[in-house]
Formats: sequence, structure tokens, C-alpha cells
Amino acid sequence: SYVRHVFKDVYKITLADYLLQQRIEKVKSLLAETNLSVAEIAESAGFLTKSHFYTAFKKSEGMTPAQYRSARKIGQRIERG
Repeated sequence: SYVRHVFKDVYKITLADYLLQQRIEKVKSLLAETNLSVAEIAESAGFLTKSHFYTAFKKSEGMTPAQYRSARKIGQRIERG
């Protein structure tokens, strides 16, 4: 309880929200850089259920993990010319 309170005072975000952000960043990296399935990526990032994973990802990024992966691949093809 004390650690959570101090963390929020210092970083202006709850510890739970910070950990969720870190998991989402890991997922984004794995979606962009690997061919692992979305389910494998969710599990490796520590999400216990698919529903929580999809809800958290869509809330954070405004799209599903598959849409994010597709958008990244299209963007990479454009950058490479």
C-alpha cells in the first residue's frame, strides 16, 4: 500500500497502470519484430486472459493487435520504398 502510494506520488501514474503500459510496449515490439501468434505474444507479456489482453491493447492503441501488426508491416514496406 505504501509503495503504491509513493509510486503514484512520484510518477503520477498508478503502479498497475505503469505495469500495463510496460506490457503493451512489449506486445507492440513483439508484434512488429516477430512472427509469433497474437496468443503467444499475449501470454509472453503476462496477460492471463485473451479478453483482458484485447481490451487493454485496443484501449491503449485504438486498434486490435492484428490491425497494429498489419499497419506496422505496411509502414515498413513504405519506409523501405
